[in-house]
Amino acid sequence: MTKNNQDEKLQELLSHFIQEIKAENKQLVTKLSEAKQEKIKEKKAPTIPNHLKPMLEKQEKRENQDTLHSNAPFLTEHVETSMESKIVQLSEQGLSIDEIAKQLNKGKTEVELILKLNERMIVNT
Repeated sequence: MTKNNQDEKLQELLSHFIQEIKAENKQLVTKLSEAKQEKIKEKKAPTIPNHLKPMLEKQEKRENQDTLHSNAPFLTEHVETSMESKIVQLSEQGLSIDEIAKQLNKGKTEVELILKLNERMIVNT
């Protein structure tokens, strides 16, 4: 297999892996948003005069949007780097690819791919 062919396959695998992570993250953000909306509905609000209700609704809407936007990048970043960090850390502790894959319940190819990408990132820095 040529180096270009290996690079293309590696890039294709990585692209597919990233797409799956993005889809999972989108579902997580949606579920968190729905859970927060339900929690807000469950709260018993005190009686508010009618002339103040529109202002309160605008404020709640603004807070919900701010929370969703501020938490989404953190959640995405955390999920995407978490498994990579574990794999690299276990490798640095001297575990083999087989041992890492078994311990983290991941495929050997996935572990090997992440370690190779990590090595390339270190070399290119």
